[in-house]
Amino acid sequence: MIADHYRKKAVKYKMGPSSEDVWELRTEPATDAFQGDFKALEKEMKIAARREEEERGGGAMVKVSDVVGTTAD
Repeated sequence: MIADHYRKKAVKYKMGPSSEDVWELRTEPATDAFQGDFKALEKEMKIAARREEEERGGGAMVKVSDVVGTTAD
């Protein structure tokens, strides 16, 4: 019985990882998942992406309006 369990487990991992291996079961509902300052988060993400691109030598141009959320006229 125990040997059979380990045989099944070995076959499972030979086939590759499954979603069960990646995600943990949530026992409580998510709360406050969509709270926060998303404009500021988006700004930080764009700045970080720009820095990464510059570090790779791409030097991508980002409009100021994309970063600060205003229009440049």
